[in-house]
Amino acid sequence: MRNGLRWNGLEAKGEAAARASFLKMTPRKWRLVRAFEGVLRLILPARAIEAVAAQPKTILVVEYWNLGDLAILVPFLRNLRAGFSRAKISLLVNESLKTFLEGQGLVDEFIPVRVPWAQHFSRWKKYNPFSGHWISFVRTIIGIRERQFDWAISGRMDVRDNFLLWLSGAARRIGYGLGGGGFLLTDRVAPDLSRPHRADIWLHLLDAAGKPPNRGLSGFRLTRSELASAEAFLRDRGIPAGAFLIGIHPGARIAVRRWGDERFAEVARHFLRENDAHTLWFSDPGIPSDAPRLERCHAVNLEFRSFLAVLSLCRLLICNDSGPMHLAGLLGGQSSGAGRVSITAFSVNHIV
Repeated sequence: MRNGLRWNGLEAKGEAAARASFLKMTPRKWRLVRAFEGVLRLILPARAIEAVAAQPKTILVVEYWNLGDLAILVPFLRNLRAGFSRAKISLLVNESLKTFLEGQGLVDEFIPVRVPWAQHFSRWKKYNPFSGHWISFVRTIIGIRERQFDWAISGRMDVRDNFLLWLSGAARRIGYGLGGGGFLLTDRVAPDLSRPHRADIWLHLLDAAGKPPNRGLSGFRLTRSELASAEAFLRDRGIPAGAFLIGIHPGARIAVRRWGDERFAEVARHFLRENDAHTLWFSDPGIPSDAPRLERCHAVNLEFRSFLAVLSLCRLLICNDSGPMHLAGLLGGQSSGAGRVSITAFSVNHIV
């Protein structure tokens, strides 16, 4: 709904329920958010709600976190492009991931940024006022503000993102207020409790924009040459065409999400004993993971786009709850692959 309308008690209770469901925010953290809101209300000048055109010429989408977050964002971007085909769409994106969505036809411009609190796990490092990240971050925000986007959108449910939308200077700012900073938005969207997945949280924002989403719009496009190179890669390793491929990716950026190489190795042994499949043991460049010495188990260490092409040929991916899981879901619509990639994700509590 538009922030210019009255935010009533019933809607506030709905946000409280959604906050408990989606964010699992502790009372202490919520008090900190409310204190930050109080400071912002004191220092930020009041802004009148501006009249905005129903068909924007420029749209800024804010998603500066990690690889899996960008994969989740793709259905929203495809719908946004379909609904506003004449608008110039810009994506504020993690500097290290600015090439991930190139060539997909989703956005017209990538604005790379290093947001200080998205670079570290340590609370001190996130908000260290002496970090050099703040200088480049402020420069980026000033550049965005000078451009005066028509719309700015975030699906993060985070007071920091809503503050970034306000700083962007966009005439229309669409997001969620349940994580704080709802007063910084022009469109404070009530979340859909029946659809808690991150992809659906993003897609629900399109309802506020007057363009109900088509959930069939998704997928990641690989080129014919990338797929041909992936098939050649498999042939060079003696993997016959049409073989049932099982990908295993034991890595995860966050240590507590790692199930453990030895457990994944036991899963590989089980599959290879029970059938004639081939397993591809994926590891990231610079982060080696030794593949178990098993017949038909192949170590794979590739740069990102080549990894995606080989992954698209797998029938099953076994991994942690991490970026590769979301990438496999994104590749499910790859028509040139061996079929839809099924995903089995383990957490630290699973036992073989």
